[in-house]
Amino acid sequence: MAELRELAAGRSDLLAQWAGIQLGYTRTSDVDVDRCRLIADLCIKAGADLSLIDEWITVGRIRREQAATRPYTGVTHNRRGNSE
Repeated sequence: MAELRELAAGRSDLLAQWAGIQLGYTRTSDVDVDRCRLIADLCIKAGADLSLIDEWITVGRIRREQAATRPYTGVTHNRRGNSE
């Protein structure tokens, strides 16, 4: 915990940002749920500003949704996966 506090250099807002994004990004079906929750818990124990976490959870959820969408590449694929 001391090392994490030292790395944050008194920036409880950065710890809150990282904790909130981790909590917002997790999904119950993900394999990485435990890892993300552990990261968030460590940031909270290291002194994250609790009043900022909810706003960063929202950011994490938005990022999760954006990551789940496929970008349009302009290429269509047939049923066999070959581009046309």
